[in-house]
Amino acid sequence: MHRTGDARNLSRRNSRWGKHIQVPWRYINYGPDFWDHMRALQAVRDAIQRNEIVHVSIKLLSEGKSDLKVGFGTQKLFIDPKMFRVIGNFDAPILACFPFADTKGNLIIKLHPPEESTADQAPQNFKVLYERYLCDAPQFARMWNRILLPAQD
Repeated sequence: MHRTGDARNLSRRNSRWGKHIQVPWRYINYGPDFWDHMRALQAVRDAIQRNEIVHVSIKLLSEGKSDLKVGFGTQKLFIDPKMFRVIGNFDAPILACFPFADTKGNLIIKLHPPEESTADQAPQNFKVLYERYLCDAPQFARMWNRILLPAQD
């Protein structure tokens, strides 16, 4: 399994994903510059061609297309469609996944079936699932700072 992101900060990575996980992640570090991004895209493509799992977090933006606005809270948040276009180029299925907690506090990952959609439709389909997730488990939302902090003009 692969996890994309800025893997250089080991303490932040361990605090988010744990030091002792059952299946170790192989990190695809997208780094700060263009060439790091290109190497990361090649690593993602290679992993997908080997039929391996690649986890990608979808970014939320403060501005975007109106049909990608997330209906939750008072701040304007929009789904970033760029990663969906990248994944569409790899012809890979997209399985949305979200964490939930069981009654004992253990995290359960809910995987949704792959969406049969184009790269243009995928962000909208994800937005619908994400809005439902935010209503069902708002405590796991990654965007609370944007909702709680006042809007900056």
